[in-house]
Amino acid sequence: MADRMSDFELNHVPCEAKDFNTARCRVAPLIIEKIGGIINTPVRIATDSGFVFCTLWPRHDGQDKIVQIDGLVTLPNSKKTNVKNGIFCTKKISSKDIIITKPADAETIVVSLFLSSSSSNDCFHGLNQSARELKEKTMVRSILRGCVIMHGCVIQPKECRNVQRPKRIAKILIVSTKPSTQSLEDQPIKVTDKTEINVKSVRSGQILEDDNNQILAGLDDVARELQELLSYPFLYPGAFAQLGLECPKGILLQGAPGVGKTLLVKSVTLQCNVQLITLNGTDVFRPHPGESEENLRKMFETARNASQYGPCVLFIDELDALCPKRGSSVDEQENRIVAQLLTLLDGLESRGQLVIIGATNRPNAIDPALRRPGRLDREVIIGVPNALQRLSILEAHTASLKIAQGVDLAHLAELTIGYVGADIVSLCREAAFISLKRTLGCGYNKGLDISNRAKVTMADFQLALCHIVPSTYRGLEGMVELRPVNWDDIGGLQDVKLALKQAIEWPLKHPESFARLGLSRPRGVLLYGPPGCCKTTLVRAAATSCQCTFMALSCAQLYSPFVGDAERKLREVFTKARAAAPSVLFLDELDAIVGKRSGNSSTGVESRLLSTLLNEMDGVGVLANIYQSGERNSCNHGNEQLMRRDCESGHLGNEPFSIRTQRLKLISSSAVKDVVIVAATNRPDAIDEALLRPGRIDRIIYVPPPDIEARLQILRVHTRAIPLAEDVDLEELGLSTELFSGADIENLCREAALYALEEGGMTVSKVERKHFMAALSTVKPSLTTTQLKECQMALR
Repeated sequence: MADRMSDFELNHVPCEAKDFNTARCRVAPLIIEKIGGIINTPVRIATDSGFVFCTLWPRHDGQDKIVQIDGLVTLPNSKKTNVKNGIFCTKKISSKDIIITKPADAETIVVSLFLSSSSSNDCFHGLNQSARELKEKTMVRSILRGCVIMHGCVIQPKECRNVQRPKRIAKILIVSTKPSTQSLEDQPIKVTDKTEINVKSVRSGQILEDDNNQILAGLDDVARELQELLSYPFLYPGAFAQLGLECPKGILLQGAPGVGKTLLVKSVTLQCNVQLITLNGTDVFRPHPGESEENLRKMFETARNASQYGPCVLFIDELDALCPKRGSSVDEQENRIVAQLLTLLDGLESRGQLVIIGATNRPNAIDPALRRPGRLDREVIIGVPNALQRLSILEAHTASLKIAQGVDLAHLAELTIGYVGADIVSLCREAAFISLKRTLGCGYNKGLDISNRAKVTMADFQLALCHIVPSTYRGLEGMVELRPVNWDDIGGLQDVKLALKQAIEWPLKHPESFARLGLSRPRGVLLYGPPGCCKTTLVRAAATSCQCTFMALSCAQLYSPFVGDAERKLREVFTKARAAAPSVLFLDELDAIVGKRSGNSSTGVESRLLSTLLNEMDGVGVLANIYQSGERNSCNHGNEQLMRRDCESGHLGNEPFSIRTQRLKLISSSAVKDVVIVAATNRPDAIDEALLRPGRIDRIIYVPPPDIEARLQILRVHTRAIPLAEDVDLEELGLSTELFSGADIENLCREAALYALEEGGMTVSKVERKHFMAALSTVKPSLTTTQLKECQMALR
């Protein structure tokens, strides 16, 4: 090894096209002389991402401080280092990083060969085993001839030197060498024409780097389940044969849009060291008859050829577009494609070496014949992230952002109910953009250095929450209520507030207490009382207090002139509510939606709606719901382990967000991750008795009209923003508003303010007593004594 001279730095610039795949390092002749080398001297160059093996060649442009390196042969620091075609982390290379080597001739090398997905099918088409092996060695030798390598080196050519068909080889991995080059203390070796080349494995498909760990945060349990389904048949084929078990032929991956199905498959196949061939459902279709089926057969043939060299996964994305239900469409081409896919699945012989994975967010739209055992054997469900998973996703995607000190990610995880991974990514991006705009001000000064001043604050995230609508809320316009209501905004009704807190808020905020006492929260709550007594506002306040999704459904949004359409809408609402759990589904005017069934006929729309509602409340069909989170994976397994680990280590409470994180773990458990049904009516006697039994409607709460104390508090609430004169006595108004509901009192305050504007003009500054008296003369109470008695006696 040559002696090093005084240290100096060279600026690294990309190499020219003429040096692609030559493993050359071009520097000025003066630099070569100072290093102590000559033309074509092998050197090893240290970079931040590993080492590069190349040879010295001169530059003739007179620039002495520039170095150009073709990174054909690299030795990464670790398996997770992402080195692609000589892209280095450093911009400058020091002279001490350039080390002259004296390689010996390689006797034998063992390599793993990766083929590009576009050429994996036609590279060895029609060749037998011996001809295939000979062609593999010829392709490898054409690239490695004259290269200096070591054990663990990665060769990634920008283009293959094979003149006939370039870009066949995507990557070559050096598995072992003779002489041995296990450590950096060993001298590298040089590949010559006499070197014996052995190809250990040939893989085709998409070549991925292990850089998806952060993106896949929150999917650990699902990834573990999918990894077990893939890796066990590949690693233990003898055990499967001894036990008489059949390896899975196909896996159906279900999940809402944006939860990370595609990235999950790519990451798991990379971890299992499995080839991946991707097929989009729409890529198969062609205009002429028979062409689509031929494309599908070619893709399966590609996967079969790839499985001869090792385990292979054929990933079919958007499976519902490729294989819809037969009979629901008059398109004969779709029916032929479905039949062709079923035939190909039945004809798979390399069971255990080739696995078909289909992904969809509409499993009910897939032909049922595809989901039977023997075709897609297993179904893996990816649910909408719970609170703990959202916290993990937020931590992963904010790691690259400059976060201010006051940002509480655990609190953001509570606020992002119903957000999937893609929504959280968009949220972080939007918050960063808001921070950028705030830092720049109203103008865009290109010369302004904001690198040290642009930090994302909690206010930026809160503003981004106003712009990013969760994917699970799409299609629910008019049903999802985003306007928060506090308990202080409701005057009086202390007993009703306490009952609602016990039914909705306490199980979510204190799940550990309920679990300790063996309590289960009510599944349904019925609020009944005279109209105008703020039943809807009470439910909104309960949902706001426990930070649940609030969804309101009325009969006007539900009924449809088409038979079966109303029941379908009701099922979809429950599906969305479970996706956004914990959520509160408010059924206003319940007697109008599902009335009491009559003894004469039960075929009306109300009877069918009632049956659908009863089934949904009992949980029929919940396990088949594509948006369910799979509590058996994410809650019972992951959360219990995390809680046990934190409690045993004693670290719970040391971190800033540990207490909130503990509550997030408990909120994410299966005991509380569900939908609370809250219904309201002023005719409880018109509701069917089957809906009012325990297990469906567990709590029945009477919302009385406001008494004198409640009316006084309501007046104080609605006059907060109204400037009152000194002669206004709220207690006097409270006594004068007998039989007034909360809505009537709100209307009274509004009418008094309008009378003040009418009398004093637009410049009036205060509302006087006479204005309230004038309003009392026109605003009459909406409640009657008879109505109150009937409502009180309805359920007795």
